Amino acid sequence: MAMCQRAGVGLRGMEFGRICFGAIWPSYGEQMISANERMARNFRHTDEVKQKIVNALGEEFCEQYEWTRVRDDRMNGGPTWKNYMPAIMKEVKEGRGPCFLDMGGAVFEIGFAQRASAQTGGVMIDRYTHTSIPGLFSSGNCSDMNGAMHYSIPYNLLGSSYTGRVSGREAAEYARKAEGWIEPSRAQIDKFKAEAYAPLGNDKGTTEAQLRCKMIDIWPYLDYRTEETLTIAYNKFRELGADVANLNGGNDIHKLCKSLKILNVVQLGEAEALAALERKESRIEHYRADYPYLDNKNFAKWVVVEGTGDDMHSYLKDIPFERFKYRPEPEIVDRCAPVGAYKLAEFKTDDGKPSVGVNIQTGWGK
Repeated sequence: MAMCQRAGVGLRGMEFGRICFGAIWPSYGEQMISANERMARNFRHTDEVKQKIVNALGEEFCEQYEWTRVRDDRMNGGPTWKNYMPAIMKEVKEGRGPCFLDMGGAVFEIGFAQRASAQTGGVMIDRYTHTSIPGLFSSGNCSDMNGAMHYSIPYNLLGSSYTGRVSGREAAEYARKAEGWIEPSRAQIDKFKAEAYAPLGNDKGTTEAQLRCKMIDIWPYLDYRTEETLTIAYNKFRELGADVANLNGGNDIHKLCKSLKILNVVQLGEAEALAALERKESRIEHYRADYPYLDNKNFAKWVVVEGTGDDMHSYLKDIPFERFKYRPEPEIVDRCAPVGAYKLAEFKTDDGKPSVGVNIQTGWGK
């Protein structure tokens, strides 16, 4: 993915979480909410499963919010810690925190912790796995599955198998139609080889482990998202440039591999922060405390990140909804609206003018 970005291909959907980022875990770090709650979702409030999320007052608040309550006509896709994060943050912000996971006698405080996650986003491809560079194809988890979400059928192993097959077919057809042989540039090969082996033999710079620890300190700023925290995260990634340029690869080829991998993670982490800054709303994995509404009017679009280093930039790209049978309504939705409420959501647009959206209850979450 990072190699494609360096080659000039855009990344799409990076704001939905591609790199390690925070998640809500019970503080003892072994039992994730997601696994338990996903299994318990259809059995909550029954004798079979005695699990609930409560605030400091002992109130089971999830049923109070439209986004987190159980509904027979809704199947929540995706990791449930992200579904519950807005409600938990709201409880804490309004003075009813901290929150706890009550597992029928065993109670654990819910805190923030870093975890590895691969949700969605990646190299931007079309339906035939072509990228923006002729002859360069992408498939599987490296790609963004043509905009498919991580929890959907197109994004799992079936999607990887299918896109891999399509890439092979398209690459073979591209090679068959190619005219003549283009001699590789020896100077370019030597340049890339020198860059790849640069950390090898350097035993005085920043080690891979040290750089990873610095990145761990950045993740909270990527997890609790506001304009301020995301700007801090982006700037901190940029500040790692000196460490990246003087990475200690030791004299071990395995250390070199780790060093090259961490270089890619730094680059993609910067892309994630930039994409999250671009999307000024809350949608699926991406939740911003300063823009808590799902805004189909202005942000039912793709976020694309292109370039590296000083040239890295992001922009919004229209989704060709004319190709799809079902299209989102241009509405503003409050993810923490009380159950049964038609709540007006007041906010300001980028030009500073007030705007109002209505939380439509009918069909929510289908």
